Amino acid sequence: MKQVLFFVLVVLCSFSVEAVRVNSNGKKLVKHIKEEWVDWNGDRAYNLCHEYNFTYDTEGNLKSVSKSSEDKPHKYLEKLEFVDNNFKFTVLQDGKPIKNHNCEYIWDKSSKKPNIPKIKGCLIKSHEKDEDGLNHYFASFQYYTQTYALRMECIGYDTFNEWTDYIKDDQYYSMWSATDMNPHNHLYLIPKEVFNKFGFKDGMHFYMSSDSIMYMVDNYEMKEFAYMNGNAVDRPRGELSEYKDPCKYKIEYTSYDNDTNINFLHLSHSLLLNSFYSNIECITEWFPIQSKKLPSYEERWGNSFSKKWDYKFDEDGNLVEITMIDRTYGGKCTVTYTITYVSD
Repeated sequence: MKQVLFFVLVVLCSFSVEAVRVNSNGKKLVKHIKEEWVDWNGDRAYNLCHEYNFTYDTEGNLKSVSKSSEDKPHKYLEKLEFVDNNFKFTVLQDGKPIKNHNCEYIWDKSSKKPNIPKIKGCLIKSHEKDEDGLNHYFASFQYYTQTYALRMECIGYDTFNEWTDYIKDDQYYSMWSATDMNPHNHLYLIPKEVFNKFGFKDGMHFYMSSDSIMYMVDNYEMKEFAYMNGNAVDRPRGELSEYKDPCKYKIEYTSYDNDTNINFLHLSHSLLLNSFYSNIECITEWFPIQSKKLPSYEERWGNSFSKKWDYKFDEDGNLVEITMIDRTYGGKCTVTYTITYVSD
């Protein structure tokens, strides 16, 4: 009898599966995501292939996200972590820190859920010397709300004279005025206090940083969102009444709930997929733009589409694989995301 009981226990143990750990919001904690791209020629697009790793504290709150990238002949590792009530960003090239790059974050400290800080803004700064030995500075602003994500690029100069000489040679920039920049212009969508917290003073044509470097706006881009049943969709350029036409949504969703803590919609929406600066915060719970369901299509017209997502679940209902068809680049790319979880 004892031998029979022992045999039954062994069989039961052999079929047992470790439970997936969840956070205080009941979201499953993802441990690792492997991203593989195959282009329209059947070749592996190595510079678009990444690996993401996530770590958590004892309460299940996200502590860090890291991303491994390759841009031959170099390998990169970028890491964003929340430690001592502050965000810390590092990037390594072939295992060594890139010293002339730094990244600063600000977040909403008045959040009702202080254990899940919502990032409001990010500033990436770098510099390089030209052939004459002069420093040229670059700044990239990211500003996030629940309804839009904005990126603004700036070019910096060592001296005020160098900057004024530059705009004299370019009438487009020198003719900017308050009339040209109406209240709906993207620059006005970044609050004054955000510039101030990043060490930039107010200005129309330029922003003077705390280190006395003159920055000029080079270009900007913005993606606006609205919400349909709790899911983020593209906001129409015209009136909201245009939502009567489904093609205006651009993003469609499945009936599957996103029961993980990962923002899968933005996993494939990186502005610079092959860059080691691709805003990894966007795929986390720290990002303010979230969706309840898993996406199905983007920009679908009849049988054509820009992106299509398919999902694979294990026998316990855990999402373990995403296959995405991406036609953004003209040809048909196949992207596979393999997902593993933190065990309870």
